[in-house]
Amino acid sequence: MNNLKFKHDIIADMVRKWLQEGRYMQGDQLPPDTELSEQFKVNKHTVAQGLNQLVSEGLLTRAPMRGTIVKKTLTAPPSNGVPLVSVTVGHFFSDLVRQLDQLLQAHDLFPILVNQMIVYETYDIISSLERIIRTSQPYGFLFIGEGNFPYDYLKEKPLRFQNSVFIHHYHYPEDLPFCRYVLPDIASMGRQAVQYFAKRGVKKILFPALSEPKYTGIHSSCQVQCMLAIKEEAAKTGIEFDESLFWRTHGGASHADMMRIALEDKSKTYGIFTEMDSVTAKQELPILRDIGVDPDTVALLSQYNTPYAEGHGIDSFDFQLSKILGTAVDMLTGKCKERKILIEPELVIHRKK
Repeated sequence: MNNLKFKHDIIADMVRKWLQEGRYMQGDQLPPDTELSEQFKVNKHTVAQGLNQLVSEGLLTRAPMRGTIVKKTLTAPPSNGVPLVSVTVGHFFSDLVRQLDQLLQAHDLFPILVNQMIVYETYDIISSLERIIRTSQPYGFLFIGEGNFPYDYLKEKPLRFQNSVFIHHYHYPEDLPFCRYVLPDIASMGRQAVQYFAKRGVKKILFPALSEPKYTGIHSSCQVQCMLAIKEEAAKTGIEFDESLFWRTHGGASHADMMRIALEDKSKTYGIFTEMDSVTAKQELPILRDIGVDPDTVALLSQYNTPYAEGHGIDSFDFQLSKILGTAVDMLTGKCKERKILIEPELVIHRKK
C-alpha cells in the first residue's frame, strides 16, 4: 500500500494541526500564501491547493484582499482526565497526589500522572503532553511550574491549555493570560520568618541556600524570593541578615565552611532559616554540632512541614496544601472565577519550649 502524500495534503494536515492545537483561533488570519510557501518550501499554487482543501472542510474561508481566515476551531473529544505535571514522591508531593485524587473524585474526574522520571526534562514533558492531547481534550491541567517547565510550548497552544492551573511553583517572568494560579505567598512567609526570629531575640539571621546552577533570575527561584522578603523585613525590624552567606551557598559554596564562618561571633543570638526541613535535619543540625554550637541555642525555622520537622523538633511552615489544591480544583471546575490567588503559609511550632 502506498502511503505517500502529495505536498498539498501535507500542508492541509499541518494547518489542520495548527487549528487543533489552538495556534490559530476562529476569526484569526493565517499568514499570506507567499509566507507559507517559503515556510513549507513549495510554490504558492501548492499552498493554495492545501488551504482550499480546508475551505471545502468548512475550516477556512479565503477571499481576495482579506486573505485566509479561520472559520471554525477544531476541538478534540473531551475526557475527564486531569494531567498533573509534578514530582509525585516524597512526603509533601505524595500527599499532594492523594489529596488531589480525593478532590477530583467529587467531580467524576481523575488525575493523569506524568512519569516521575521525566518531570525535570523539558522535551520529555512536551512529548508526554503531546501524547495526552493528540486524540482527546483533558478536562483541565495542573502544573507545578519548575524552571524546566515548557512555558513557551503552552503559549503556542492557548486553546488546548486554556483550563490550566499552576500550583505551588511558578518560575516564569510573566503570567500566561489563559492560565490561572494558586501559589504560596512567599513574601508573607519571609515576613513571618523574621517576626518569628524577632520574638526569640535573634540578632542575626542566616539563610544557607540550596545551590541552583540553573538560576536565571528572581522569577526562577522560590528561595531567592523568600530571601528578599526576609532581607526587607529584617531591615525594618533591625535584625542583621547575612545576605552574603545566602548567595555564596546559592552559588555552590560549602554549607559547612560558610556556616562555620557565619557563626564565628559567639556573642550573637542566631536564627537559621532553610528551604526544607529535611535539609535542616540532615545537614544543618550535624554542622552545628560539628562546629561546637548547641542547636538548642539557635532558633531554627524551615519550609515544608513534613515528618522531618516534627521528628526533629524543627519549627516550620505549612504551605496549606489542602487550600491550594481545593482552590485549584474550584478553578478547574468553574466554581472559582479568580485568576490568581496567593495562599499564606501557616507557621507550625514543633520545638519544645
